[in-house]
Amino acid sequence: LVTLSHHQALLRQLAIEPLSQGQHIDYRHYSESYTRKQAVIVTAQILGGYFGHCMDVNKILQMIDQIELADHESIDYRDVTASMLLGFIDDAQYVKHRDALFLWSIMRARRTIAPLLLDNGANVNYQDADGETALMVAASYGDMVLVEWLLQARADVNAKNKKGKTALHYARGNSQHDVARLLHSLKANDPGKKKQSFSMLVSAAEGGDAETVKYLLEQNTLIHGKPGSRHTPLYCAIYHGHADIVRILVEHGADTNEFYKPKTSSCFAPDLATSPLWLCLSSDRMELAAYLLQHHARVDEPEDEHGFTAIIRAAEGGNTKLVKLLLTHGADVNAKTRYGDTALMRAAARGYYDAVELLLDNHVDIHAKNNDGLTALQLAKDNHNDEIVSLLQSRIG
Repeated sequence: LVTLSHHQALLRQLAIEPLSQGQHIDYRHYSESYTRKQAVIVTAQILGGYFGHCMDVNKILQMIDQIELADHESIDYRDVTASMLLGFIDDAQYVKHRDALFLWSIMRARRTIAPLLLDNGANVNYQDADGETALMVAASYGDMVLVEWLLQARADVNAKNKKGKTALHYARGNSQHDVARLLHSLKANDPGKKKQSFSMLVSAAEGGDAETVKYLLEQNTLIHGKPGSRHTPLYCAIYHGHADIVRILVEHGADTNEFYKPKTSSCFAPDLATSPLWLCLSSDRMELAAYLLQHHARVDEPEDEHGFTAIIRAAEGGNTKLVKLLLTHGADVNAKTRYGDTALMRAAARGYYDAVELLLDNHVDIHAKNNDGLTALQLAKDNHNDEIVSLLQSRIG
């Protein structure tokens, strides 16, 4: 390499001053007698010595950032980094800041810097002002290679930041499923594992990660949430339309009749749904509804305190396909709301001829009356649905 004493003044002029002002090094000004790689390494050596004694560690980090961007195709970053650190590797400032520098190297994905720092005394479990660790950062990025390396270096999988979150939280929150499964498997003795496992299962169900769902269920993770809670794996899987997850959960014992406390008062909306079946119906997920009905979902479960059953809602919306599905699974064609209305009355009042005809073909009580004493025929007349009036009169005889 070029002798430092011969080129120190030139390199200070071309490197230190521009970098101090936030600029990149322009290597075109260097002599053609030595390579760009040599120039970068020499610069790193000088910067290391210079900043190791004169500059704040944050400035050093900025310098490393900019030097490493110089020529990524031709420069061995480990050589450059080693040269950079040689100037202050034994300096008191390096000892004071090496842990922060190590965490920075993980945040910047500097794969060559991190091992060098760790070999020179950096703490793998160092936490910054927010309590973040290198493992948390690597987990949030989903960098499996880095996570495994940190774990081999005895990174603490149970360390928590000031928000009480662990590396597993970050892997799960960023949908880094492979990393999450690895970290979860290492938390066998963590007293909070049961709660974390359930949250992880909910996240996996929400994100459609079938492999993680299977893995957690094999670990006997709790599958049911608190009564009334929508924070359940089955709810999240249905809400996001992950049919494969729904099937996995049901096969492992998920309750197809679990209760959800309504969040809104809007009619027939997902946030109003009080059961998995109602969630499917309000989200127009008919195939999932059929699957749940095949697995013991209660077909006549009222939607809410008003007593509307699925077949009544389907009929009043003219959804003959859904009416047929519900009838196939034994829906009570004569079920009534708290107001005494039946599916036939609602369909007749709203003018859905096909729905009325379908119900009449399935033994509906054409003479039933609601709480106001009105029949389906009278409701059809009141709403001027003449074709339905004729149909009902022909069936009455």
